[in-house]
Amino acid sequence: RVNAPLTDAQLVAVRQCVPRGRPFGDEGWVESIVHRLGLESTMRPRGRQRVRPVPEQQIKEA
Repeated sequence: RVNAPLTDAQLVAVRQCVPRGRPFGDEGWVESIVHRLGLESTMRPRGRQRVRPVPEQQIKEA
């Protein structure tokens, strides 16, 4: 399958992996490589976490 054309889903996955330096492959293999090589940051979304709004119930209790 080395010279076989990629499916549309595979092409989208490759395009997401390349800019982040994320491993590309089977999900189980990717997970093992990420942990083995310390690439956890490539699996998280970029930037700061979004601020979650405080539920109204907690505001009323305070």
